[in-house]
Amino acid sequence: MPPTARRKTTISHDTIPFILVTGPMRSGTTLMGELLYSRAYREPRHPHLAFDNNEGRTVAAVGTDRAPTAQDLTAIYREILALAPSPDPKVLGAKVTHRALAQIEALEVIFPKLVLVICVRDPVAIYRSHRARGALSAATALQICRAINVNEALITARTDALIVEYDDLVRRPELAIRRVLAAADLDPDHYDWASLRQGRVATNSSFAPAGAAQFTLDHGLRRTPARGPVSRLERALIETVCEATFRRLNLPLTATKAERDGLRALFPSGL
Repeated sequence: MPPTARRKTTISHDTIPFILVTGPMRSGTTLMGELLYSRAYREPRHPHLAFDNNEGRTVAAVGTDRAPTAQDLTAIYREILALAPSPDPKVLGAKVTHRALAQIEALEVIFPKLVLVICVRDPVAIYRSHRARGALSAATALQICRAINVNEALITARTDALIVEYDDLVRRPELAIRRVLAAADLDPDHYDWASLRQGRVATNSSFAPAGAAQFTLDHGLRRTPARGPVSRLERALIETVCEATFRRLNLPLTATKAERDGLRALFPSGL
């Protein structure tokens, strides 16, 4: 009798959906990734989804220094399954912050069925979250704002993307999860909702310690209070650099147009 053939998993890049979660740092990308695959607990949330929550390097490298190749498919597949093993993976995914349009299009060459999820957040809240982790220089603050602008340009260019606003994700995580699963043709009935009800969500500096008392599908996550005020000048600078995001999210602009124009005149190459 011939030896039993070893079962080989094959995957076609023409048919498999790939979920890419991106956005500026501190915009909710890590939380969105944790809700798709628990890096903290090493548990899949859905049996058919293998999702790398920012541990691998292969996806992040696509489109950064060369054109994508056929070898990238195999490398991505192997890395994701090693980092985020799932019982029966039919969809792959990864979280990578700060993706520009060219990098998205390069990944789409490998995975034409790309599900693009873009996380967004109030720019002032992003700034405060960064500052809570350590002092910010003027150059770093400007870099944060420019990353928000790159994300805004991506939203404008990719009208097919799923936009996940941070406050909505925190208040009603189930809605965001269901939207992503539907876009990737994954049955929500197979999602491990029980793990969320039990509070198996990793802690983060923006959130209270994980636990059933802090998290429910109906009431979302309980955040720790925002730390430290933002000065009028700081806010004016953020509004000036990230004005497009403020307007799209219908956030109030407290600085006058004359003040914003004045800041642009003072820093013509920076703002």
